[in-house]
Amino acid sequence: MKKRAFTIIEVAIGSAIFVLLLFAAYRLFFSEIHSIRTSLEQMGINENFRSFYSIFGNDIRDSNIVDIPKPIERKEAQKIPPSPEGIFCSLKKQILDFAIKPPQADFIKKISIDWRLKKASNGTFEVYRDIVSELSSTPGGGGPLQGSRKVCEGVKELYIFSTIKEPPSQSIAPVSVFKPFLTYPPYSNNGTGPGLIHVRILFVKTAKNALQQGETTLTLRTCFAKRGQNNWINP
Repeated sequence: MKKRAFTIIEVAIGSAIFVLLLFAAYRLFFSEIHSIRTSLEQMGINENFRSFYSIFGNDIRDSNIVDIPKPIERKEAQKIPPSPEGIFCSLKKQILDFAIKPPQADFIKKISIDWRLKKASNGTFEVYRDIVSELSSTPGGGGPLQGSRKVCEGVKELYIFSTIKEPPSQSIAPVSVFKPFLTYPPYSNNGTGPGLIHVRILFVKTAKNALQQGETTLTLRTCFAKRGQNNWINP
């Protein structure tokens, strides 16, 4: 009985087909790995966005005084540089201590909140929230209560400013007896005033080469209105 072996051409063709299949499996495997990694990075960026937006927005809306940023003229807003490492927003608000009944003193407590940027090892910034509260965590307890927590990370640039209220325009004569000489621009077209905090923040992925790739994944451009009043006497 005559035995038949593989020829060199058949071995070469078989090896080529095997290499092609192996290369296709390799590409498919690592493309799936890349897709999963990209999805996880996007989820992390979205989580950083949500954390900053919700917590920072609540602090602004509940605050009574905004010490930082200081109001600037509206025309100067385009010239401000991005916030460096350190405090970029400083707030104060008041809260009732229900363990103390008025008219006793100190029934209104003060809370100071500082938002700051801290440089990360990959060149981006981490955002921290530092709080000093006169209201203790236990009713009637002593203070102050201090704490700090990291809110989000992966911040490439952050711009924050507040503007001086735009002055009203003055007409030569009133349109009618019911309309005054001074005309204030509508709030929707004005958007100025120290009670309105404008924020533009750029989030990137938190990988080690996040800034080397220059990839800006998510940009938040919005403003928050301060609703608290600057009284410090009654809430």
